Amino acid sequence: MEFLNLLQNKRLIIVTGKGGVGKTVLSAAIGMAAAKVDRKVLLAEMSKIEEIPPLFGKGNAGYHGEWIGENIFSINLIPR
Repeated sequence: MEFLNLLQNKRLIIVTGKGGVGKTVLSAAIGMAAAKVDRKVLLAEMSKIEEIPPLFGKGNAGYHGEWIGENIFSINLIPR
């Protein structure tokens, strides 16, 4: 419960790290936890292959984004 209280006080959480360490799953979990306490969540990824929407049973959100869950919006900022 302490973690959910911490989320209520944050406007921005950035998850970074080396490839293959679980950033995508951790980001989705943090987003879901924040959404459960009625926070509006933007999950933005920068990848050639979108990984977040499939975790929610959705197709690619793309550059324009899409709501993938209650209070959760996903967007992919495609790198060049």
